[in-house]
Amino acid sequence: MTDNEKRAHDLAIAVCTDVCHLKRQYQVDAGKTHVTIDYFEEYINAYESALEAFNEKYPSGK
Repeated sequence: MTDNEKRAHDLAIAVCTDVCHLKRQYQVDAGKTHVTIDYFEEYINAYESALEAFNEKYPSGK
């Protein structure tokens, strides 16, 4: 795992936690009794975006 991949993973976990919490709260506030969130999809979206940004900012991966 490169440094950028590790950074992207760490950031994706933090972002995913917040995004999923907000999406859950939105569904609860909307009166839904069955809340559905695709945690894996949220993580992958955050990871890929973060990795792309880190690779642009730190092309050497360091």
